[in-house]
Amino acid sequence: MYEDLFYERLTTLRTQKGVSARDMSLSLGQSESYINKIENK
Repeated sequence: MYEDLFYERLTTLRTQKGVSARDMSLSLGQSESYINKIENK
């Protein structure tokens, strides 16, 4: 349950800030698809 809330909150905050999932992933030093994989669980 808490994981679902985290995924939703991450997506909401990221889109409100206008940051793409790819850009966020790369800024964290991860692969391009890292955030997409988290958000789509």
